[in-house]
Amino acid sequence: DDTGDDDTGDDDTGDDDTSPVDADGDGWDESVDCDDNDASLNHDDADGDGSSTCDGDCDDGNSTVFPDAVEQCDGLDNDCDGTVDEDTGDDGDGDGYNACNGDCNDQDAWVYPGAPEICDGVDNDCDGAPGVDEVDNDGDGVLACDGDCDDNNASLFPGAPEICDGLDNDCSGAPDADEVDSDADTYMECEGDCNDASNAVYPGAQQLCDGFLDNDCDGTNDANESDDDGDGYTECGQDCDDADANVHPNHPELCNGIDDDCTGAPGPQEVDADGDGQMVCEDDCDDSDASVGDGFPEQCDQIDNDCDGQVDEDTGADNDGDGYNACAGDCDDGDANTNPGATEICDGQDNDCDGNLPGDEADADGDGWSECDGDCDDTNGNVYPGADEIGNGIDDDCNGLVDDLGLPCNYPEVESNDDYQLADGMLPPATRCGTIDPAGDEDWYGFTVGQWSLVTFDIDAESEGSLLWSEISIYSDDGSTVLGTYDDDGAGGEDAEAALILPSAGTYYVEVTDESPSYGGPDYFYSLSVTSSQACDTVEVESNDEYYYADPVVTNGVACGYIDSWLDDDWFSFFAAAGETWTFDMDAYENGSTLNAQLGLYDTDGTTQLELDEPYWPNDPLFSYTFASDGYYYLEAASDLILIDDFGPYMIYIY
Repeated sequence: DDTGDDDTGDDDTGDDDTSPVDADGDGWDESVDCDDNDASLNHDDADGDGSSTCDGDCDDGNSTVFPDAVEQCDGLDNDCDGTVDEDTGDDGDGDGYNACNGDCNDQDAWVYPGAPEICDGVDNDCDGAPGVDEVDNDGDGVLACDGDCDDNNASLFPGAPEICDGLDNDCSGAPDADEVDSDADTYMECEGDCNDASNAVYPGAQQLCDGFLDNDCDGTNDANESDDDGDGYTECGQDCDDADANVHPNHPELCNGIDDDCTGAPGPQEVDADGDGQMVCEDDCDDSDASVGDGFPEQCDQIDNDCDGQVDEDTGADNDGDGYNACAGDCDDGDANTNPGATEICDGQDNDCDGNLPGDEADADGDGWSECDGDCDDTNGNVYPGADEIGNGIDDDCNGLVDDLGLPCNYPEVESNDDYQLADGMLPPATRCGTIDPAGDEDWYGFTVGQWSLVTFDIDAESEGSLLWSEISIYSDDGSTVLGTYDDDGAGGEDAEAALILPSAGTYYVEVTDESPSYGGPDYFYSLSVTSSQACDTVEVESNDEYYYADPVVTNGVACGYIDSWLDDDWFSFFAAAGETWTFDMDAYENGSTLNAQLGLYDTDGTTQLELDEPYWPNDPLFSYTFASDGYYYLEAASDLILIDDFGPYMIYIY
């Protein structure tokens, strides 16, 4: 019939003729395609195994893979059941893996591919090796993951016994406390270091005097490092008597005959040279005579046996109080100026009891004046010092000037006295008068003094109206060595004067001139007064150039000495009580010496300086000091070493 025809033309074009559709383009239309929306599912059998993807072939590119195929040990799901290599061998440990699918130990359920590594030394995850910390490199049976803190040392593992090697053997986090070398002396306490805080103490160390009694850790203390007497000093620390706490270095020397300060000998005054049982420091004033000592009985021997400063007292009356009695040789015990120790004075008496009266002490003309008194004519009773000048052509007053009203004199000059060999003699104290006439005149006078005399020279000229500008020079006994030259200050100034210390007894000379040899005449008159006194209570005895050779002195006395080189030091010792204040006045330049003086005061050890006075020249030292404790102290006199030839004598006044 015509049903379905288009009837719009003569042919069948436009008829309703529908064809099958292939939506996924896999070559299979919807009528036969098992899923026309998925091109991977079709009836192709690409691998020729008899199954297509529509039949369930899960790998149509491999002919060994299709549904119901025999499962092989090839890592594939051969039978397309979703499981790989099942039924290809036993799973002996029940971990889901057998040898076919990579179980490297099918007898251990902790071992299979992908298993977590545990600390058992086994390759749990079957990657070919255990974990990096699951090794025992040192063969001590403990793995690193089990706490072996050093898997390269078989002596280090948890639970290992600690040995003395400085290592953490038991892996506890640190070696034992005695396995350290805190003092870096290469010895630990466990190796016998008995004091690991000192690198001077360890086994075999040398015994030192360092306060550590057992340096070598042998268990025995060094005997000489002990302080048996508790004075803070050991034998090896120079304690020379460790049984006596009062004997050690730096201890003050006491007057006991013991080397208290361990210097090798007792103090210099701790000697008893004469064996009389008394030392110098115990006030033995003559340690060479066993009959002399402080408090010894006085004997009639012209010696101060009891050291009280008096000779032969208590051996008979001393009626004149001069320290001598008849026993001691006093030839006139009613005259204090007469005794064996007296100096001859001009009094007509045998003052020194030697049995001789000096000839110049006679008064031949009975005028009351002897030659030593200045009587210039002992045959004329009207001529004597102080007599009235009566204009008779005679020097009535013995002042050296005839018929003058001039200066008072004991002795006038006797011309020609213009050379030391022609010098007029004088016996101090005395005054000589003279005149520098003519111009260039020199007047020389000789005088004799005892040892260590302080001699003064005083010219009166301008002060008495003279035209003389005086100059005096003092010479030694050779008449050529100048000891000092002094002049006045010019017109209207003071006349020349001087003071000199003369250490040696003998004859000296003084020369009087005008400052200019072009001046002189009758109006150039003068008087020269010379005095002399025994200045010294103590004179240095060389060699006293160290404190332990010091010469003893007393208060209210004068110590004398001579500095003869830059290296010369003079030491004196004395006893002072606590609280006493002493003054030390050193005269050198003031008494005509060329010494540039310095004076030091030292403590009882002779080395600790308490005071030092070294004034600028030409000043002399002077200071006072209050002593804090009883003891023997020391003075040191020396040159200050500033000038070239600053040597000479000196006196130290101590009061």
